[in-house]
Amino acid sequence: MDPVAKVMPLPADDGGGVLTDCAYSQAGDRMATCSSSGGVRIWDCSSTSGGGGGGGEPQLLHAEKLSEEATKVAWAPDEVGPICAVGTARGGVRVLRGGLGGGWGPGGKLACGRGAVRDLAFAPAQHGLVLAAASEDGCVYIHEGALAPDGGSSSSGGGGGVLAWTLLSKIQANDAGPCACLAWRPFTAGVPPLLLAASARGAKAWCYHSAAWQESGELESPAAAPAAALHWASTLGRPYELAAAAFGSDAAIFRLDGAPRALRAARLALLPHPGRVWRVEFSGRGNALGASVEGGGSGSPPEVRLYMPDLGGSWCGVSRVAGGADAAQA
Repeated sequence: MDPVAKVMPLPADDGGGVLTDCAYSQAGDRMATCSSSGGVRIWDCSSTSGGGGGGGEPQLLHAEKLSEEATKVAWAPDEVGPICAVGTARGGVRVLRGGLGGGWGPGGKLACGRGAVRDLAFAPAQHGLVLAAASEDGCVYIHEGALAPDGGSSSSGGGGGVLAWTLLSKIQANDAGPCACLAWRPFTAGVPPLLLAASARGAKAWCYHSAAWQESGELESPAAAPAAALHWASTLGRPYELAAAAFGSDAAIFRLDGAPRALRAARLALLPHPGRVWRVEFSGRGNALGASVEGGGSGSPPEVRLYMPDLGGSWCGVSRVAGGADAAQA
């Protein structure tokens, strides 16, 4: 494969901070960025795609400044509307909601533990408007949102109205340190909600059953260390589950078999890299895995590597995109 990378320059943060995270919406037409100085920006990326009027630069839709460092951003599924969540270094989550008039306004505030929010992920739309936050205190906080009675109309230009958020569950995912990452299982009819969360020795799978989250499996780290990134693949065309985890400079791929409440994990591949792997993500069909890698100590640049299985089922590197010496992690 011969990948083509396009650099999309973004203006420097007004407060002098550096980007700490970025995320695209499900359709890829919006992007949210956050920074160490508390800056949060939402961009229109519809002109940067290959089709239509592709080739342009992102256009700023909304900008605001939080009173603390912003650590993570995440988009809700497109089916529930333009909703973006922003995690902070003090355990809070700010929700922004877009209106039909193009404006953005507050969508609620959530409290998620005593430490920094390390990861955010919305559940599949079929489970409702549900947001999970992984915290520095080792817990996963799961909230459900609903339009408040006085939330206003989504047709207003300043945003879609305030959402009322309820804490549904608190999972003690890691009792020996922070919970750095989490990932929801894609929706399948008849299968209860499932998620992965970093644990002391890798990551654990959790299943929602009988109105409670129960541990249902484990992805063991080769070095008995917590996972730094997780992703759960779509199950299209497979009788088993696939999950990926980042452990230091390795990306691991696991096969999960069994009932949702009793999953058995077997490692299919352990893929080494020259630097720390900080993000892993499967393609929509689950037949390719991307791994984002920090620059190595030997001077190797940050890069994204792409893997696919061969005819024998072994996962092999098929492509890589290297960043510049000053490329940002986000």
